[in-house]
Amino acid sequence: MKKLLTVSLGLSIITSSLLATNGTQLIGFGAASRAMGGVGIATHFGAESALNNPALYSKQEKMEVTGGLTLFSPSVSYTDNGGKVDSDAGMSILPALSYAQKINDDMAFGVAMMSMAGMGVDYSGETVTNAAGMQDALSVLQFAAPFSYKYGKYSVGITPILQYSSLEMPSPTGLQDGSSVDFGVNLGFAYDYEAYTFGLIYKTAIESDYGLANPEALANPGMFGLGVNYELTESINVALDYKYLMYGSAAGFEDFQWDSQHVLAFGAEYRNDLFGIRLGANYGTDVIPSEGDDQLISNNLVLFPAVVAYHLTAGGVYDINENNTVDLTGVYGTGSQNRTVTSTYFDTDLGLDRTKNNLYKASNTQISITAQYTYHF
Repeated sequence: MKKLLTVSLGLSIITSSLLATNGTQLIGFGAASRAMGGVGIATHFGAESALNNPALYSKQEKMEVTGGLTLFSPSVSYTDNGGKVDSDAGMSILPALSYAQKINDDMAFGVAMMSMAGMGVDYSGETVTNAAGMQDALSVLQFAAPFSYKYGKYSVGITPILQYSSLEMPSPTGLQDGSSVDFGVNLGFAYDYEAYTFGLIYKTAIESDYGLANPEALANPGMFGLGVNYELTESINVALDYKYLMYGSAAGFEDFQWDSQHVLAFGAEYRNDLFGIRLGANYGTDVIPSEGDDQLISNNLVLFPAVVAYHLTAGGVYDINENNTVDLTGVYGTGSQNRTVTSTYFDTDLGLDRTKNNLYKASNTQISITAQYTYHF
């Protein structure tokens, strides 16, 4: 389902379908990060590092502006004892815009606007299975103002966050919707040692009250992350990130009994004076509860099919000249979850209790393309 969101700054985005990758979060922010499996805690990608690790802004050498679009195309299905149905939620367009500038040798700042999370399905045209007539949509847009300070080999950064989000959920009386403006903060740290850069980030949870009957509130989860980047040569570097997404304590997701998620991201890059090639992979553990009653399991797999576990990524960058750079990235993600709930019922013909296995399954495959342009001043 597509929905046009107009925000107060006059910027518009189109969002739809299931945008989730690591739970409800994009695996990375910006073409370079996404091409390298979503790394960015210890790897500097210029202005697009705004939502990855603000401490890395201290590595900024020139003033630059970056703008990009990501096209998301998901394929989501749900299966239970009543059969299999496919979600009609279609393509999404996610914008990103960021700016970075060095103040002096020790300080840098920037501003950014990025679509960073979302999910949604559309089974409104279906008449069978527990998914019949169900639809929902979550969209999250963040405005960020990163600032970094460098002291020797150490860098620290802070990013105040202004978040606009909207949520649509089914209810007994029809589709309910609401929106919310909220605040949060990202904190970052980086340390350079010879050919290594080590990074650390912490993102506060941002809770949004949509005024709905259920859920009353839904939080963008807090996150803790560690990363390392190693420059093998002047042209080749590799990076590894670990992220812990705290869904288990996040409002709304806690009610749906989501598990917190462990994420590993790996990326490699070859870069010369003209072009670069990037490759990556990303793995996230399950967030959907493994046990529960029929309603809990079914609602999770119908409305929140955040079941993508594996991502393979690739991209390229081309320097048109000293001031102009273009990036192109492709991401493929896939995953599915099966749950079986055993229930007991009384067989009136035999006069005894019997058991029945109820099968629930959600599958999700995603393909996305990110195109990005950067101007260096």
